[in-house]
Amino acid sequence: MLSNRQYVCTLLHNEGFSFQKARFGSDHLDAARRQAWLNDTWPTILRAAKRCQGLILFEDEASFAPWGSLSYPWARRGRQPEVPTSGKRKGYKVFGAIEYFSGRLFYQGIEG
Repeated sequence: MLSNRQYVCTLLHNEGFSFQKARFGSDHLDAARRQAWLNDTWPTILRAAKRCQGLILFEDEASFAPWGSLSYPWARRGRQPEVPTSGKRKGYKVFGAIEYFSGRLFYQGIEG
């Protein structure tokens, strides 16, 4: 049996596989709704915040996990692989928010 890497790559390619990066899927994205929010809702929010001297905060969180990131496995052409996980999410988590008008940053980190 040959152990040549190129032979394995050629064999997989001939069997209908390609080398591709796995991705996370999101089923809630809608470009038209995002554009409508940007054109209609966002200006209304800005005006209201300025009128009452309110804060507008944009927030997000990040998880720094002790396991690796997604890579490029072999998969059949046109069928992007999905990587199952154990669901155990222990690591370091960071929450942050930025105030729109001033740029002030608020953040906190949590282990576990």
